[in-house]
Amino acid sequence: MSSQMEIRKRKTNGDGGASDTGGNDRDLFSGSSKSGQIRSPSRIFFFCLAFRVVNALLIQTYFNPDEHWQSLEVAHRTVFGYGYLTWEWKRGIRSYLHPMLFAFLYKVLDLTGLDTPYTMSKSPRIMQSIFSALGDLYLYKLSDALYGENVASWSLFCQMANWFIFFCLNRTFSNCLETVLTIMGLYYWPCIRDSSKAYPVNRKWGLVIAALACAIRPTSAIIWLYVGMLELFLTCNKVKFIILEVIPIGSLVLGFTCLLDRLMYGSWVIVPLNFLKFNFLSSGGDYYGTHPWHWYITQGFLVMLFTFTPFSIAGIIKSKNQKLSVLILWVLALYSVLGHKEFRFVLPVLPIALIFSGYAFAQMEASDSSSSIAKKKQVPQKSHIFKWSPKLRLSVFFLLVTNIPMALYMSLVHQRGTETAMNYLSEEAYKERVKSILFLMPCHSTPYYSTLHHNIPMRFLDCTPSEEKGELDESDRFLMDPLGFASDLAIHWSEPPSHIGLSLREKGMLVGFEKKDMDRISTLPNEIVSHILFFLSIKEAALTSLLSKRWRNRKFSLKVRQSVESSHIIRWIINLTSRGIVDLDLDTLTSKVITLPSEIFTCKTIVKLKLGWGVVIAKVPENASLPSLKTLFLYCVRFSGREVETLISACHVLEELTIFGDPWDLEQCRTVSCPTLERLTLPCKSHKEVKVSRLLTFDTPSLAYLEYSDYVADEYPIVNLGSLVEAKLTLDSKRPISESNPKNMIKGLRNVEILNLSSLKTSRGFLLMC
Repeated sequence: MSSQMEIRKRKTNGDGGASDTGGNDRDLFSGSSKSGQIRSPSRIFFFCLAFRVVNALLIQTYFNPDEHWQSLEVAHRTVFGYGYLTWEWKRGIRSYLHPMLFAFLYKVLDLTGLDTPYTMSKSPRIMQSIFSALGDLYLYKLSDALYGENVASWSLFCQMANWFIFFCLNRTFSNCLETVLTIMGLYYWPCIRDSSKAYPVNRKWGLVIAALACAIRPTSAIIWLYVGMLELFLTCNKVKFIILEVIPIGSLVLGFTCLLDRLMYGSWVIVPLNFLKFNFLSSGGDYYGTHPWHWYITQGFLVMLFTFTPFSIAGIIKSKNQKLSVLILWVLALYSVLGHKEFRFVLPVLPIALIFSGYAFAQMEASDSSSSIAKKKQVPQKSHIFKWSPKLRLSVFFLLVTNIPMALYMSLVHQRGTETAMNYLSEEAYKERVKSILFLMPCHSTPYYSTLHHNIPMRFLDCTPSEEKGELDESDRFLMDPLGFASDLAIHWSEPPSHIGLSLREKGMLVGFEKKDMDRISTLPNEIVSHILFFLSIKEAALTSLLSKRWRNRKFSLKVRQSVESSHIIRWIINLTSRGIVDLDLDTLTSKVITLPSEIFTCKTIVKLKLGWGVVIAKVPENASLPSLKTLFLYCVRFSGREVETLISACHVLEELTIFGDPWDLEQCRTVSCPTLERLTLPCKSHKEVKVSRLLTFDTPSLAYLEYSDYVADEYPIVNLGSLVEAKLTLDSKRPISESNPKNMIKGLRNVEILNLSSLKTSRGFLLMC
């Protein structure tokens, strides 16, 4: 009785749900509804259920790992005793409430003996289709309560026609159940709409559903914080709302979930608190990638709405429903603050936007109906069927022709391979043809035990976030050196896995990997192998090392021609040095700057090092040692101070050195000192205005070939060229030769057998120096 009094006060004060959100439209659109439309909630539900079951069976693609790894895998482990728990469950940032729904399903299948490969793969999505159909029903009821039956019918049409709803809502994400609970909860809240005999409001039910949504997905609190504040503002009895409803209901649901998690974890775990700490306070989600702050507004949510976008905008403007419109903006704004963004995070507000699309279509139809009545004075009272205008037909056709192909492609084709592969392995394991499986591909790329449903050894590449910054996970290490990583795994095998899952584009690569005796690449001459590898992309070069043993530790050519994060390149270099790289060729043709990691200066296996444009060497460590390096090529490499000399001194067996550009920059004294050096190419002539005197020292007693192009230095303190056989000089001067003292340089050339003075100017300068 008290709740009825409160509702009457809302209406009297003008703060009801529909009074300012299109209450007059409800009568208009209800009056224009077609007599043939289905009104019974049960008939609507079963119609939606039939549609969603077909929808579920048509979903045969892989979207995101959480669909399997955060729900079905946990449920499978709970019921059958085997399954993989990811790091989130070890840190207590996930609640068991959502997986328990599917654990119930698995238990029924287990008891009835229906846990076959087919039912294990299809039944979870069919179960989710029941929740989805319930969400469709409540979307219809909410739209009907707000705007009338015609808007409700169009809203349901938009919900079923939207490609992303079709593609995602029947998957076993916690976000999907959160979406269903959001629509159900909004239906019951008095602050969203007015109550009626057909559609009564019930704030307590709304609170229970909101609490369950937050227990399943703690970020759902973003939605219910807005709704709760709105209700607190509009309700007359604020103390009753908080003390007698919010606190008791919230405590009961939180207590129930804590008890469930205590039972499953074996200790007391407050999941919402842990979830908040990891995702909000420490930005742990950023480990899996970040997007710009505006991504949801400019890309993400627009892609989800797709061609419904203009209709939703029109419905928002025309309906003037500020409460639901602001709710959408509120959710998009708060999720935009987080660095890590995904489509499914804002899925709960997508149906709300589609309600506005339904409103736009209903208004379009109503305006056509009004025009038809105005033109035809005599209209039979029994029939309210009006012909759609060309504008309305074209709009519906436009939506269907754009969304249906998209929905079918994403559900049947895009990223289907991993699910198809696991279904095949499940059938084979059921027939006892699979003994063990190794997945050499990015972590969580496939479903796991919940689909295989056979307790055999399986191994995938782990990607648990490391507590030590910069430490590579297994996925990164495999990408850097596939064969090296696989070889390390193979050392510990008592027997190789019966099946290996690989993600390779070239069929020939897969054949070459599986049949080592057919490794035709290993039969090629060295020159051809090097030539092929030089022109491969980064990814192809890494994958190629899977195929041939000769390609391992041979040469890695890294030519960065597109935007790549510097951190990725540095990780690749570190991994290459740890794997015994012999020949490294590195440069970038973009604006990216690559600062070499210190690990490259202590690599004991590298024999040839070529560093090009865009590479920066800020500091050569004191323990630098390159005991195998024989060839060093530096092209416009930027050094700090005289670090180039430190690098040269760390090369104990260096035989050939080429330096293009001037790595000393404007240093007063430049030194090339290396007792083992045999060939030196030094075209470091600068076009800068050098205002300080410069000294150049050659301490290279084993040097046999010298190619030297530069301005004449002011002085050559040490010129040790006792073994020089051939010299090619291109010398110039920015000041009179008399101001320089090149005598030591001239004396150093006394044993040369072949002297090449490249220009007349050089010859004249050389004669003057003599």
